[in-house]
Amino acid sequence: MCSTGADGTLFTISAEGGEPAFLGKQYEPLAVWSPDVRYIYAIRNADGKRQLGRLDWKSGAFQAIVDIPMEWVFGSAFAGTVRLSITPDGKSLATTLQKVAGDIWLLDGFKPPPTLRQRLFARR
Repeated sequence: MCSTGADGTLFTISAEGGEPAFLGKQYEPLAVWSPDVRYIYAIRNADGKRQLGRLDWKSGAFQAIVDIPMEWVFGSAFAGTVRLSITPDGKSLATTLQKVAGDIWLLDGFKPPPTLRQRLFARR
């Protein structure tokens, strides 16, 4: 198992149990194993950059794949969960981005506008 702590600590835990194996402190809570379990794909914040990359979890070597804009927020509407998925062939990754597109305003005490039917058949 691979997990990221609230402080950005990435670690693995053996299926047989035991102590977590520390992999680094600069990772976001978003990671997925490669199909061959050789790599962990994760987002790393280091040296002023935010990068999606491939981490060789045995050697600790991180290979950056692409820079990620700082303004991108990963997550979903379901209790702040976030997931990174990999295709079976290992060639593509998918996740969810949050994008604030507007606000919803609720007004109390205002008369709703007339419906189309009410406007068409209004008595004058």
